[in-house]
Amino acid sequence: MKIFDLFAPRLYTFVKKHPRLRRLILPLWQVASGVRQKLRAAVDSPLPPPTTLFESANPATQSDGPKADDLTVREIFSTQRVVRATSRSLDKTVHERFVSEHNMEFPAANLAIVPKGRVWFGSYCVAAITSSNELLTPFSYAIEHGVERYQENANEHPVFRERRLLPPERLKGSAAVLAAPGGGGYYHWMVDLLPRLHLLEQANIPVESIDHFVVNNYVAKFQQ
Repeated sequence: MKIFDLFAPRLYTFVKKHPRLRRLILPLWQVASGVRQKLRAAVDSPLPPPTTLFESANPATQSDGPKADDLTVREIFSTQRVVRATSRSLDKTVHERFVSEHNMEFPAANLAIVPKGRVWFGSYCVAAITSSNELLTPFSYAIEHGVERYQENANEHPVFRERRLLPPERLKGSAAVLAAPGGGGYYHWMVDLLPRLHLLEQANIPVESIDHFVVNNYVAKFQQ
């Protein structure tokens, strides 16, 4: 694995610069990934997707429904409203994104400690799952394809469309989940993923005390 970690960024950069090679390697990579998934499923049984929603950001306030054992949530930053300056453009009209996001309320930034929890993520979605197989909705996000916005209805999270989830890769010790929807790309890596390290800092959790950091991938040069 150490050899792979050393050469993977260079291989990724080389392949990305050569379209013909990329078209050749991508199908082979997909086949290899499918074989790896089947081998993992043969060694360990697949798991069912979450069965219920755990919607409260503070478990102490959830009086009804399922409980996640020993789950704690800490608010790091409270809800904030941001009013941006009016955008100007050389065009006759301003792009709708600048208009719709002129006045926005950003939700509170929380940190959850989930004993024996697990995380499932794809290219544009992340699902935090408790030990009781509940989807922890305040920490599970998905970007709608073609719309470029986060899904608002937790019941439509892509994880619920999966019949079975691959067996988890078990990690010894503590793990900080930094993975974010689209976190493999430069923008989401810099804007969504890396700032989560600051949440750990604000929660007085030294990064040296964490055994593993879970990210979308780490093959590009900017991720090193």
